[in-house]
Amino acid sequence: MNGVVLRDVVLRDIVLRDIVLRGVVVRRAVARHLAALLCGALAVGLLWAPTADAQSWAHDSLIDADLETEQYSAFWESTLSGFDEDFQELLKKAGEHQRSSIASQREAALPLLQQAAKLKPEDARVHYALGNHYKMRRDWNACATAYGVAFALEPGFTKKNPRQEKLGENLGVCLLYSEQFEGAVLHFRRLITQGHETAEVQLRFGEALMALGRLEEATFSFKRAQQKAQNHSRNLVRETEYALAVALDREERLRESRALMSRLTSRDSQLTTLRSTDKSYAPASEELYYLGLAYESQGNLPRALYSFRRFLSLNPDSPWASHAKSHLRRAAKPKLATMLSVSGSAQWPLEALRSAIRKNERSLNACVAGHPEVLVTLTLSSVLSRTASAHQARAAISAKAETDRDTLNKVVECLESAGRKIRMPKQSGLIGGHGTAQFTILGSP
Repeated sequence: MNGVVLRDVVLRDIVLRDIVLRGVVVRRAVARHLAALLCGALAVGLLWAPTADAQSWAHDSLIDADLETEQYSAFWESTLSGFDEDFQELLKKAGEHQRSSIASQREAALPLLQQAAKLKPEDARVHYALGNHYKMRRDWNACATAYGVAFALEPGFTKKNPRQEKLGENLGVCLLYSEQFEGAVLHFRRLITQGHETAEVQLRFGEALMALGRLEEATFSFKRAQQKAQNHSRNLVRETEYALAVALDREERLRESRALMSRLTSRDSQLTTLRSTDKSYAPASEELYYLGLAYESQGNLPRALYSFRRFLSLNPDSPWASHAKSHLRRAAKPKLATMLSVSGSAQWPLEALRSAIRKNERSLNACVAGHPEVLVTLTLSSVLSRTASAHQARAAISAKAETDRDTLNKVVECLESAGRKIRMPKQSGLIGGHGTAQFTILGSP
């Protein structure tokens, strides 16, 4: 019986030595399964315990350890390779789903990646792929966690896998947009000190610093990003400059901020960079402050006031609340007729058109009185005819508001009615020509 026990001890030692030689981290489920097999083998040995002579034979046979090692290594290799094949297949299928242009197909990657992570939790690749998936969904907390695991397992992952780009940078981005600002600052600083100073790293580093109120450092970081972005896409250059303009505004360097913002908005009149669906802000409400400054620079005061009002309603305790209030005080609500823009093949005389709008300004403003959270674009259009000397316009409304639907519907109905009462001046141009006039109405307290 002692020979059987000794045999079991030696066999376990062989298996453990084989594990160490391969450097394999064994999952607990596999370990439990193998332990059960060994216990079963031990139980069979006890039931069939031979005589003393047979026990002596069993003890002597242990001298041929190479054969034992080879047999158990082959068994162990086949067990591990099965897991590896399953893992590789799951990663392959998940990658195919993630590359799909169909959203539902991309989502099908998630359960496959989760299953792969259970098979080999020590493999950085699966956590990197999970991070990519969550980043694509803009699930910032989840992507920060997944990338963080990959980074902890293998900080040099990107260098070993050049096709798997920017693990460290992606981790910082997810920390930033999940509003883990202190963690983002520490991480970006580590990347920079390790020589990974790109334009985007400096830009996101500056955003994290600004979110913590560290304006001087943020401004320096944005200027570094501006320098490094010159050889990159135009959009990245503009993004760094918009961030710098905001930081300068908050540092009370207003002249510099206004000059930079004026240059930006003259080149980006539709504010495409700021309003892009791919653009994220940290925190998300920062978008309203950026837009407020940009609209103010363009002289679009209704939209500037609306943006700052919304920023304050969402962030009453923001460190930048006093700055937003200063912009509100400086930007007085303009007269409707001064915000007029016209287009179309048929044209109205501009001064006569403004006069027609001024005559109805009181009734238009009455529709939005008591609703400071409402911003409405009123579009008046008319077709040039042979007979009429004056034209009633068709009124079309588009509205933004932070109010309930019923209230907004009443505001829109009121404005449509008031807009249709505006007597438009006679147009010039070809019969059948179409003219459009547009202006913005901001609600008042």
